[in-house]
Amino acid sequence: MRIYTKDNFPKKTSIPSYFWTWAFRVFLILILVLVGLFLFAIPLLLTAIYSYGVIILLIGCYLLVIFAIFQFIKHVRKAKNNVVQQVTVDSTGVHYLKLDGTKESILYTELSKSTVPYNKDIFTKRTGGRYSITELKVFHNNIEKSISFRNTDILYTNFTRNHRELRRYFLQGITLFRPDLSVSSTVYSNFFIHPETFEFDKKEFVKTVVLTAIIIIILLVTIQIYTKNRFGD
Repeated sequence: MRIYTKDNFPKKTSIPSYFWTWAFRVFLILILVLVGLFLFAIPLLLTAIYSYGVIILLIGCYLLVIFAIFQFIKHVRKAKNNVVQQVTVDSTGVHYLKLDGTKESILYTELSKSTVPYNKDIFTKRTGGRYSITELKVFHNNIEKSISFRNTDILYTNFTRNHRELRRYFLQGITLFRPDLSVSSTVYSNFFIHPETFEFDKKEFVKTVVLTAIIIIILLVTIQIYTKNRFGD
């Protein structure tokens, strides 16, 4: 990525990925079709053991499915009002253009320092429990907030192809326009960003992938050896 200055910091906008968007939608449709076929095939499979109990069970299952579908449609329609269709990073901050035309912005000038002593102002945090993800965190008007660059809705809009580039660009903007804020080293390591050039750190990425593959192989071999010794051939 090019190193910019305060006087030369152009706007970068999210680029839609139509291939991955439609790949996901087709996959979702296939899953729904398979689930539907499975549900309608159950009565045919149980024709030989029809009883009042089975009929009541099937009716209950179908009612639950209908209720789940209704709730899903309701949630999707409600979420439409808050759908992000475009993400833009410029010299003022990051801006989220929503489907209804409104815009939400997080400006560099609105970023504040950490309220916890010795903590970095820009940092990462893993959220989501078992299937956790790493999020970029800032303090926006003294409130901890996550900054996302891939939150364009894949149902109503399109998947963002250059979300990693936008993240790197936003971090570069912080170092330019808010040099008083401290950035944790984990931000660069977790997102594989070179701290000086803000380029994708391919070397560290490959190193992490190779190390992870080696650990997985060692675990699989260990499990195989243990199983063989414990239960025999």
